[in-house]
Amino acid sequence: MIVGAVLDGQGRPICCELWPCNPADVTTLIPVVDRLRSRFGVTKACIVADWDIISKETIEELEKEERGWQYILGARMRSQNEVKDEVLARAGRYRVVHPQRTTSEDPAPLKVKEVRVEGRRYIVCLNDDEARKDAADRQAIVASLQEKLRAGERSLVGNKGYRRYSSSTGPDHFQIDEAKIEEEARYDGKWVLRTNTDLDTAEVALQFNRLWMVQASELGPGQPAWPRTIDPLEVLLVHEALGRLAEKTPSKAELVGLRYSAGCSMAESAQILGIAQATAEEDWNYAKAW
Repeated sequence: MIVGAVLDGQGRPICCELWPCNPADVTTLIPVVDRLRSRFGVTKACIVADWDIISKETIEELEKEERGWQYILGARMRSQNEVKDEVLARAGRYRVVHPQRTTSEDPAPLKVKEVRVEGRRYIVCLNDDEARKDAADRQAIVASLQEKLRAGERSLVGNKGYRRYSSSTGPDHFQIDEAKIEEEARYDGKWVLRTNTDLDTAEVALQFNRLWMVQASELGPGQPAWPRTIDPLEVLLVHEALGRLAEKTPSKAELVGLRYSAGCSMAESAQILGIAQATAEEDWNYAKAW
């Protein structure tokens, strides 16, 4: 299951939404978006999502005139030709959003620049600290690969990390591929966003970074990702009871997860589970008695 947090403009949580895996499918995210519109009377919203949750078809649906929702989406740098061949190839000066850290409390360094391709707006983001780390990691992998090749341990080249920087020159013969190393260096410390908003480039990047903060702060599947006061004993007791319930009736345990952890209403839980609301209410009463 995929968990999405709905926040207002100040980052305050409104609700959680859940939908099944294969989130890039247009039939999964769009119903959630439409449900939010009807549930809260939302007239304007912005979808912020990582690259693995959005497909071309979903973007087309979001951009339809009757919907007109805005979005900030992570782009696939290596697999999307437009991003790889045009966006990242464009020259341009980066704008500093956050300078290099002087203390551990400072935000991570961040630079941004805007690139437009046939009306599509992209924001290229760069973290110099991550760029140095990516370069150092690659250097270590290549150095190790060179040692393996000198030692004749070519069977180890099947390792995915090694394969990224080597090429075959014949059966059981490999060599370091400098072109691959140079190509991979283009991505050091970078991520690319696509957006249809008119927000400032820095604001687009910062809003996307909030998505990462939400992901990083998640307590676990279905746990709302914002600071809150929780009774540790309550959590322990619920977790223990839920584990016993899952062993006996997994479907009822899933319902409890939706209601207790995700904050879904009975109707929403029933819809997600594909059961009648009356059945969900019976299962809920059973679980509470459990």
